[in-house]
Amino acid sequence: MGIIHWRLPIDLGVRYGGDEFAVVLIDSDKGMAEQVAQSIETGLRSDPNEPALRVSIGIGIYPWDGRAVAELIEAADRRLYKSKRAENRRAFPVAGGILHSKRAGR
Repeated sequence: MGIIHWRLPIDLGVRYGGDEFAVVLIDSDKGMAEQVAQSIETGLRSDPNEPALRVSIGIGIYPWDGRAVAELIEAADRRLYKSKRAENRRAFPVAGGILHSKRAGR
């Protein structure tokens, strides 16, 4: 399934920083966010025309993780770095809003 397939017209995917991206899912819950994260991760790692990617994902859910954008980003960052720590102990964990990826060998 391609990355575009999960998008609704009101969802937003943007580059957040150097190699970080944010995906904003409107009217979504944790389960949907985790499904989208899994779809993104699978799509990025399985493209036979591109080098292998390492993907770490963190989710921030409104209003449970915060009501302000900064609070949601902070929650997603905490989960992202938790995922990265787990990734160093095992191969490709699945967590679930901010997407961090690096092309292998760069």
